[in-house]
Amino acid sequence: MIFKSLAFHISTRYGEEPVTLLRPFRRRINYLLDSFSLRIPKQTRTELLRKLNVRVRYERSQRVPFYALEGIGCVEFVDPGIVSIYTATQSEAVELIKGFLRRGFQVAAKSDPLFASHLELWEELLSTAEEEFDFDCRVSRSHPSRRWRCEAVLRISPAAYHYDVLIKDSKSEQTIHRHRIRSTECVLPLFTGIGFSKLRWEKEEVVGLTSKDAEVFRFTAFPPSFPC
Repeated sequence: MIFKSLAFHISTRYGEEPVTLLRPFRRRINYLLDSFSLRIPKQTRTELLRKLNVRVRYERSQRVPFYALEGIGCVEFVDPGIVSIYTATQSEAVELIKGFLRRGFQVAAKSDPLFASHLELWEELLSTAEEEFDFDCRVSRSHPSRRWRCEAVLRISPAAYHYDVLIKDSKSEQTIHRHRIRSTECVLPLFTGIGFSKLRWEKEEVVGLTSKDAEVFRFTAFPPSFPC
C-alpha cells in the first residue's frame, strides 16, 4: 500500500462533538495534519495502511490499541481529560496533538514493519509541520515564448491556506512574481476554495478558468519594472 494521509480525532463525551467547539478547534489544528499529509513522499509503502487515524477518547471504545481494516489504520488512546484541549491555546493544543501522533506512530509501527521503517521520516514531517510551504496544485501553463511558466500552488500556513499563482523563469525555476488569488480558513476539503482548474496566457496576462472555461481571475504576470 502507498501511505497517503494522517488524521486526528477526539471524543469528549457520548455522541458527536458540538459544532460550536469542533469547528474552531479544527481551524487551529488542521494545517498540522494537512502539512504532514501533503509532504509524504510519493510511493511511500506500508503493509497494512494507506491512512492512519489517531483517536483520543474519554473512554475505551475499541478492543485493541491498534487495528487496520481495508487500508485504514486506527490507534486509540484514552484520556478522560481530553476535553481541556478546547480551552488550550493553539500552541498548547498543537504540542498535545503532536505527542499523541508520535505515540500513534509507535503503536502502528509495532504491527507494520514497512510503516516502522519510515519512523524518522514521520518525525521529520511532524516536527516541521508548522513551517510554511508551497504544495503544487498541478495546474500550470507555459508562456508561448517558453521563457516563463505560471503554476498554481497552495501555500500552507498555521493561519490560513493561500491559493497563489507563481510566475517562474522556465530555465532557472526562479520565481519572478507571486500573485495571491484568495485565502481560506484552515478547514477541509483543501481544494474547495481554489475555484479554477486551468491557467491560460494572453500576452502578458494570466487568466484562470473553470473546467467549463468560465473566467475566474485575470492579472498582469510581471511587475511593472520587470524587463520583458
